[in-house]
Amino acid sequence: MNATKATGLGEPEVIGKKSLFQPPAKKATQAENPKRGGEYTPRIRITTDLSKAAMEVIQDLRDQHRLQTGKSLPAWKIVSAALEQYGKGKKEQDAKTE
Repeated sequence: MNATKATGLGEPEVIGKKSLFQPPAKKATQAENPKRGGEYTPRIRITTDLSKAAMEVIQDLRDQHRLQTGKSLPAWKIVSAALEQYGKGKKEQDAKTE
């Protein structure tokens, strides 16, 4: 009696010695995740208290950016840009008062 088991594709696979001599199955190779190059940059976690108006502006900017580019804009980029602009404005204001 010939013992076989169904694999669901074509002929059933033979159990026993013949099943040991099958060609190797194709295995999917995993691509390695590329490491980021460059220097290590430390990250700082900052929690900010935003007013309702500021949060609405951030959400509007994110929506506009998504409509224009099709990509999302992280809130931290908006806050970072706002802080840079604030810093530049503060320096200009201090220079005028001196």
